[in-house]
Amino acid sequence: MKNKLSMFALYALGFLIAAGTVNAAAYCQTGSGIGFKIIGINWGTANHTISAGPGNRDVPLTVTLQTYNSACNLFNVQGTLQLGGSLTNFNGSSISNDYVQELTSSQLFSMVFYLNIANNTAVGPNTVLSYPLYIAWNYTNSTIRNTQQINLGIPLRGSSDLSYSTPNPALPGGKLYNFTLEVTNAGTGYLSGISTSVEPASGVSILSQPQEISSLSPGSSRNVSVYFYVGPSGTGSPVTLNLDSHYLNPYGYNTSETEELGLYVVPSSQGAVTVSASNQSLLSGLVDPENIILTNNGTDTITNITILLAPSSGLSLIDSDGFKAFQSIMPGQSVEFPVKLYVQPGSAADVASLGATLTYVDNGQSESTSRSISFLTPSYINFTEVNNVLLPSVPAPGAIFSLTSTLNNLGSGDAYGASVMPEPPSGFKIVGYNTTFIGNIAVGSPTSFTVSFDVSASVKPGSYRIPVILSYTNNLNQKISRTFNYTVDVGAYASGAAGGVNSSNIYTGGGQAGTVRRKGGGGGLLLLIAIVVILIAAYYLYRKIKRNKANK
Repeated sequence: MKNKLSMFALYALGFLIAAGTVNAAAYCQTGSGIGFKIIGINWGTANHTISAGPGNRDVPLTVTLQTYNSACNLFNVQGTLQLGGSLTNFNGSSISNDYVQELTSSQLFSMVFYLNIANNTAVGPNTVLSYPLYIAWNYTNSTIRNTQQINLGIPLRGSSDLSYSTPNPALPGGKLYNFTLEVTNAGTGYLSGISTSVEPASGVSILSQPQEISSLSPGSSRNVSVYFYVGPSGTGSPVTLNLDSHYLNPYGYNTSETEELGLYVVPSSQGAVTVSASNQSLLSGLVDPENIILTNNGTDTITNITILLAPSSGLSLIDSDGFKAFQSIMPGQSVEFPVKLYVQPGSAADVASLGATLTYVDNGQSESTSRSISFLTPSYINFTEVNNVLLPSVPAPGAIFSLTSTLNNLGSGDAYGASVMPEPPSGFKIVGYNTTFIGNIAVGSPTSFTVSFDVSASVKPGSYRIPVILSYTNNLNQKISRTFNYTVDVGAYASGAAGGVNSSNIYTGGGQAGTVRRKGGGGGLLLLIAIVVILIAAYYLYRKIKRNKANK
């Protein structure tokens, strides 16, 4: 009897598997020693590596792994990074999570964790922080949760920040000039193989490029030289030099940066004493603090120096009459004094000028001369969010939702040719074009844009951050970008009414972290057991009915 029942159950099970009621993969046998091995760790994403250091927030850390000794597919794979001390999750917690829906045997995959690095964290070429990474997964139709711990060694070699400046932004027109360029490592990590190329501006001929710098430690500077020739026709005009730099960042990755350096051209006969400003641009509509710098480029000490500043139309001196006196300036030395300048919105052209009348004694001779300091005047553009609306308010996996955001320009100038480009996380797809054109945004004119997304059915319920990059140009045709990050809650079921969407600014990137509850597998196995029990009971009932008929 038992053998017949066993054979009957096996036939029933085979029938159910053949009919597709039970997934045969649920019964595949896994190899011994299944696990995960680390292939690589880098700051940034898989497509864009970056350097990271103390004080950086919401920085992506990408961990690339591979499964091994697995004959079965793995489902609901979760990576949990246990943090503390120098590193925390982007929201300040000690747990950072990422998820992978399904993995096949020996598959390469990546998990991204968005982390904050404490300000006082020590960094160096050989600094590695160790934290445990817990990988949890299920097999097909199994309620058993499997876990493996991996010790993760996270390199922390510091950030890269290369900057350029010059002690004397005046270029004498009509002569060769040995221009000094100061290169500074303002980051927290070591830089090496630094090469700089200078793109010539209109009217400027570059006769030699800067020397290569083998290495720069954090906070250190090196001076390099560039030979210029500036035509005399450029006298009194601002000059912008474009600097392209290439170097190895603290993590050994090739890095390229561009920077603009503002200069101005003076007559070569007036090169003995130069007058300059600490910055070469003023935001119109804002009071801008500046330092006026007097430099003695001659070979003798000058004495009894006076300077009187006279702003052009549309430019004003705030809390100052523009007069200053100094006792002496030695050769090659500079003195400076602070001023506050204000550009009236709409009253100045793209360049504002500040006249300066100088008197001084040089080698016993009284000298009097005039100078002019030129400033670029970009408009002040300041966007603030007025309202954000999400339809539906809580989208479900597999649904389409739209995000409408209203922005207001509270600055002093219009934004031109504005457009938005979302960067949705994994599982979210933009509906329509990747870039949405808005147009010009005038001062004080609230403007809305709408973007729509298709949520994949594999996305788990939880909160997701969607960065949206707003790009536009100012009155100087300079391109400016700003990122707005919107937090969207994905639920199990869609909500039919409109609702709000959380938004926060000043994020360099976004990602989902934190624990999201998941329902374990096992529904198919319970169904199989129930069907087998029903079949056995039916078999016993059939035998009983047959015996009763035989007894009669």
